[in-house]
Amino acid sequence: MRYTDITAFQKHLQSSGNRHLMQLYLLIAEDHYDVQLATKTLMQIVLGAPDSQSRMGEVRLDLSSRGAKALINELNSLNLFATRRLIIAEHLEALNTEQQKALLPALNSIPNGTILILAASSMKSNTTFYKSIEKAGVILDLCASQKPWERDLAMQQWVIGHALEIRKKISTPAAKLLVSLFGGERARLGSELSKLACFLGEREEIQTSDIMQACEGLHLESVWQLCDAIFSKQVSKALSILGHLLVESSSFFLLLRQIRSQFHVKCHVAALLEGGEGREAISSAYSYMRGNILEQAVEVASKYGLKALQRGLVILDQVELKAKNQNCDQQILAEILIVKLTGK
Repeated sequence: MRYTDITAFQKHLQSSGNRHLMQLYLLIAEDHYDVQLATKTLMQIVLGAPDSQSRMGEVRLDLSSRGAKALINELNSLNLFATRRLIIAEHLEALNTEQQKALLPALNSIPNGTILILAASSMKSNTTFYKSIEKAGVILDLCASQKPWERDLAMQQWVIGHALEIRKKISTPAAKLLVSLFGGERARLGSELSKLACFLGEREEIQTSDIMQACEGLHLESVWQLCDAIFSKQVSKALSILGHLLVESSSFFLLLRQIRSQFHVKCHVAALLEGGEGREAISSAYSYMRGNILEQAVEVASKYGLKALQRGLVILDQVELKAKNQNCDQQILAEILIVKLTGK
């Protein structure tokens, strides 16, 4: 069974109730906030029965450091102090194909009274491992449900809704800017909204000018200049701008998010053009694209090309993954990124 929407997944859990839950769940989402939300809902249901907390044992494993063997050993072990167990194993994407294959027999014979939650930031849906879990348990795959520009729009709506929860309003342009600056991580966006609420004081509505003043962002003009140099494949210029940005900004990951945001937009424009859509469809998707801005976007998307833009998004993801999981020099990673993005 598979869900691609977190609301539908939550309804499934609530209708299942404490006594009719599956033993195996796989949660796939780029944003760890979504994994936490789904896990929280599941735990609330598991712990919802009378005296459940006193009878439930909880174990958490980081598969990126512990590996598949630790999870297999945990599934085969007994708990003398609890009648039911909840095992939460994170970073499943860190396991290679052989490790996933070794894990399958244990997943198909989970002991009675044990519920296993696997969490991953990404996973291919055409693998034997994925299909086996889909058959044996329940998958929430939020990476399969939306295109990048659809995720950006969904995050903008989330920002607007969350602002109302903290008794503030945010204009649509300001919500777009916030998502462009900080990407699709709800925890970071929520933190920045809280900061903006304090910055506003008694004022009710957040504007783009407030974000530029209050948020710890990058110099937008310089980032746009960097992206222009990348799209026009001016290696030396891109490396020069990059050097200045890394000195001025304390966040390499924020820089990656802003470059990725530009690639997402240009990729969508290129996809619309390749699908036979005209400039009117592009302006409908991006209301700020009019006149020269629209023509520049069309020119960049056409010259750089859809396949190159898609490949660029993959390269950005690979560099970010290396920066997070390996002890690599960020300056060197950034330079490698520029060389790859500006390559022929």
